[in-house]
Amino acid sequence: MAKFHFAAVIQDQEEIPRFARGLPLHEVWLRGTLLNMPRGQGATRLSEQLRRRLPAMSSVGLYAWHYLTHRQEDPLPGRGTRTLQLDADSGACGHLQDTTVCEAALEASIRALRELGGRSLILATPASMTPGALGRRRLRAFLERHEASELELVWEPTGLWTPADMASVVRGTSARCVLADSEIGDTVDPTDACVRVGGAGQPVRLSDAQAESLAFRLEDSAAAQAIRVVFAGPRAFSNLRSFQKVLGASS
Repeated sequence: MAKFHFAAVIQDQEEIPRFARGLPLHEVWLRGTLLNMPRGQGATRLSEQLRRRLPAMSSVGLYAWHYLTHRQEDPLPGRGTRTLQLDADSGACGHLQDTTVCEAALEASIRALRELGGRSLILATPASMTPGALGRRRLRAFLERHEASELELVWEPTGLWTPADMASVVRGTSARCVLADSEIGDTVDPTDACVRVGGAGQPVRLSDAQAESLAFRLEDSAAAQAIRVVFAGPRAFSNLRSFQKVLGASS
């Protein structure tokens, strides 16, 4: 049987229901950091709260600050209260560009990640970062630039990227891309990706039959490494419980 590493995407710690305490959750991804990056004592308090609510959790991941991934004109899920100065000297923000403001956003994200005791930095690129030559080149350059760092880079694109496109960008690096569970197939090895069930704002309910089918497809890969499954959306913890139940029944 394949080994699994489970993560759940949450907007903030208040989204964690009580029944989640008993789940085999290895990691939580904090999506709220896309808008507001915690710092100092705020990050420390957040880490303590998460570990109290989820004592079995071993790590924390966070979404990189939107100044690194999103341009000024890209839509965001809400409005942040923390800002970075944008002017002629700081350069353009977003799309992982090699500019002063992007570097500042990356440094703030890495600092918060260390304060939270985590390793995974999720790069949520917007639909405006397309799979054309420029988008591929910027992504690849960013991944290669930080290949030797202690960061574990996870790339979660939106828009026109296909699994084959994503695989071609991360191939040869230690970064992983995020694929929807419906995209798992022969194109991408599940050990090179994070398999996402559900999404932001999508109340996807994973039925027993769907959970069994997903478990069969992932286990059929005969992976030597642990397969990472990320549960997102309003039913993240319920879907994880359904998936866990299917695994327990088949063991």
